[in-house]
Amino acid sequence: MPDAKGKLTPEDHQKIKDWWDLHWKGPLVCPVCKESDWQTGDYVVYAARFSDDLPGAAPTIPLITINCITCAHVLVFGAVRIGILP
Repeated sequence: MPDAKGKLTPEDHQKIKDWWDLHWKGPLVCPVCKESDWQTGDYVVYAARFSDDLPGAAPTIPLITINCITCAHVLVFGAVRIGILP
């Protein structure tokens, strides 16, 4: 589980790698630069859903980022589904 600031632990990174290896089929080629060098982000990030009825307080979704080292393209995956957060 990430620390209080959302930083992923070495165990979290291993869990993400294990999940990735189980679910991703074939090489991952970046759709932008066509390279295949990727790195897991260091923190859980949160995306807020659009909410005009709750400005500033919209519900959020915890995400894990996978970043292309060459061009900075970002893939996002649900932290709960991967098992990083309950």
